[in-house]
Amino acid sequence: MSDVEPLMQAIAEHRVRICNLRFTDLLGHVRQVSIETSALDPALFSEGLAIDGSGIPGWHAPTEPDPVLLPDPGSWFIDPFASQPTLVVFCSAMEAGTGHAYDACPRSTLARTIDQVGRRLGADRLQIGMELGFSLFDDAQFDDEPYRVGYRLSAMEAPCAAGTAFAGGNSGHRPLPRRAAFAAPPADHFSDLRSEVATILAGCGIPGVTHGHGRGACQHVLVLPPADALVAADRLQLARYVVRSVAAGYGKTATFLPKPARDEHGVDLVLSVAAFSGARPLFHGSEYADLSPLCLSFMAGILDHARPLAAFTNPSTNSYRRLRPGEEVPTVLAYAVNNRTAAVRIPLAARPDQKRLELRFPDPLADPYLAIAAVLCAGRDGVERRLEPDDPLDRNLYDLPVEEPALRHLPRSLDEALDELERARALFTADEAFCTRMVDSYLTLKRAQADEVAAVPHPAELRLYWSN
Repeated sequence: MSDVEPLMQAIAEHRVRICNLRFTDLLGHVRQVSIETSALDPALFSEGLAIDGSGIPGWHAPTEPDPVLLPDPGSWFIDPFASQPTLVVFCSAMEAGTGHAYDACPRSTLARTIDQVGRRLGADRLQIGMELGFSLFDDAQFDDEPYRVGYRLSAMEAPCAAGTAFAGGNSGHRPLPRRAAFAAPPADHFSDLRSEVATILAGCGIPGVTHGHGRGACQHVLVLPPADALVAADRLQLARYVVRSVAAGYGKTATFLPKPARDEHGVDLVLSVAAFSGARPLFHGSEYADLSPLCLSFMAGILDHARPLAAFTNPSTNSYRRLRPGEEVPTVLAYAVNNRTAAVRIPLAARPDQKRLELRFPDPLADPYLAIAAVLCAGRDGVERRLEPDDPLDRNLYDLPVEEPALRHLPRSLDEALDELERARALFTADEAFCTRMVDSYLTLKRAQADEVAAVPHPAELRLYWSN
C-alpha cells in the first residue's frame, strides 16, 4: 500500500469535501490552500501544487518562479472544527521544476537538517519531545495608536484586587500566582478545557498527551509524547491550532506569548532531544549521568551556540521579557542532572532508551521547524568538533549573582540574539542545512519586528520619566 492510499481511504470513509494544504512561513505562521476533494488528483502528492509565494513575507519576489506545495501523505488529520468534512495535510515547499527544497520553507529546512545530522551522528531516528505552555484569558484588548498605547487582559483565574468579589460567587477559588503548578479544581477552572484539547489531539493522531495547570495563575501546560523530529514539529503546529480553537469554543482566548503578564515568570517550550540507531539509544553511555561521549559533545555544541540559537528558539521581543535573571527561568548556559534552573537539564531515566537532553530555555513562539533544525545544527557542530562541556552546575542557578563572571547567559534582547546569529550564520548554513538566503530573509523580518516594537513608547517610560 502506498503512503497516499490511507489518506484517500480516509477521504472516502469520512466523506471529506475539502482538503486543506497547510504550510509554515518564515515567521512561524501557518498558512493554507484548500482543494475541493472532487478535484483532488493523487498525482498532487508527487507533483505538488504551485502557489503564488510573492505575498508571503520572506518568500520569493513576483518575478521569480512560484514555489510548489508538496503534501506529506503521512501527516494528515480530520479537522475537528471545520463545518464541512475537512482533511488537513502538512506540506513542504519545493522549487518549481527542480524538485529541490524551497529555500524559504521551514519544514523543508528541518527535513534537510534531519538527514544531514542523522548521517553525521550515525542515527536513523532523531526524537523530539515537547512541553508546551500557554495562557488563557477571558479577553485581550490592545491599543497601538499614536496617542494611545497599552493593553488590558482579563481572566477569571487572575488575581483580583483586595475586596473584589469573584464573578459567579466562587470567591477564593483561584490558583495562587506563581504557585499554581498542578492546581486542582475548583481553583483550576480549565481542567475540562485541557482534557478536551487532549481528547481532540488523540483523535488527530497524537495519543498520550498529558496536561496540567502551570505555575502562573493563567498558565497551562500540555506535554506531547516524543516523536520523530519532523512529526514532532507538525504536532506542535497542530496542538497550537487545537488549543486556540477549543479556547474559542469556551469563550476564551489562548496565547503562546512567553510573558503576557508582568507579574508572572512566563511560559516555556521545553524540548527534549534523543537519538537512536535502530533500537540502540545513542545518547546512553557510561559517562556523566549515564550519557555517551556523543551526547556530551552534542550537548556541548548546544551550550556553545545557545546565544545565536536563541534567535530561533526565542524569536520575539516578548521572549526576552521572560529570559531575565531573577525571573525563575533558565538563563545560565549550564547543565546538570535534574537541575531545572540550568539551560540544559538531564532527567533521570529508568531505561537507556529514555536517556535524553532537555532544553529549558525555548519558548512557545518558536517556529518548531526552525528551532529544532537549529538545535540539531548546534549539536552536530559539537560532535564534529568533539567538544566537551564544562563541569556541571548542580546548584540553584536562580540564586547566583547575575554579575558572576564565570557564567554565560542567554541574550537579553531579540536584537542581541539576531546579532549573535549574524556572527554565527556559518554554523547554520554549513552543508546548506539553512540556506543563506533564508537566514538573510529571517534576519530582515525579525529586525523589522524588533524595530517596530522599539519605536513605540512604553507605558513604564511615561510613568518613570513624565515629570523629569
